[in-house]
Amino acid sequence: MHAPVVLLSSDSVFADVAAYIGVSDLLFRRKFVLAGDRYQGSLDKPGVVTLESEVNPVARAWIYVTPTAIGAVVGPRGRFTLEGVPAGKRRFTAWHPEKGILDREIDVPASGSAAFDVVFPGK
Repeated sequence: MHAPVVLLSSDSVFADVAAYIGVSDLLFRRKFVLAGDRYQGSLDKPGVVTLESEVNPVARAWIYVTPTAIGAVVGPRGRFTLEGVPAGKRRFTAWHPEKGILDREIDVPASGSAAFDVVFPGK
């Protein structure tokens, strides 16, 4: 949260981008006309932010805003590492655009290393 987010147009194709948190809470809407057009702001609410093209609503991207500075993106083999997690019981949240959100409690030992599988509930 509160980290800057920057959207930068790399071409001169018109784009009209809207960002929503939740189903319909509009965070911002920005038009991009020329290569180099830029939007910079910060995302101040935790949750899934959907970036959607108002010109082509099928074109979407997502940003998962966490209330902490600790986060990771899954790599090509489905693995991830979270660095700097303090020992103790910690809440872990994973999000997938088609499978939803998984919340679970993880006990991080003093050694600092905990391995676990993320299995989303069936829909």
